[in-house]
Amino acid sequence: MSRYSNFAPRLISLKPEYLNPSDSGAFPLVSTNITDTSYDPNYIVTEIQQQQKDLTDDEILQITRRYSEGASVYELARDFDCHRSTISRHLRLQGITVSNKVIDRPALVERVLQMYADRMHAKQIGTELDISPKSVSKILHDNNVRIRHSTEYHK
Repeated sequence: MSRYSNFAPRLISLKPEYLNPSDSGAFPLVSTNITDTSYDPNYIVTEIQQQQKDLTDDEILQITRRYSEGASVYELARDFDCHRSTISRHLRLQGITVSNKVIDRPALVERVLQMYADRMHAKQIGTELDISPKSVSKILHDNNVRIRHSTEYHK
């Protein structure tokens, strides 16, 4: 059973023309005593939305720690098997400002600067940290780091 199975199944309603098809072989025979409320103009069908995942206190502490160490909301959502808005909500409830800008995550900026100082290419850094090479270049530029030319790397 799925982790997100806490919603009620919805009955599928049939169009009246499917109840008595003109071509006998087109559709399976269906009982005509089925009432179709979805075509009643006075009947309102509401969709049942999926409940949010309840994270434990331990998971919230792990999320908070990992986000402050530079993990993205998308990484955390994937790792904790929930939606990114759930992660963002729990971080905000902990008093942490959530930003989609890489430059606003100091631990990640520090890791990028260290990896670049260790002679890694922007593309390699981006791949390893799951950010775009353009974001890596922006971090380097914003921190006044001289961008190396491709001939300066060892082959």
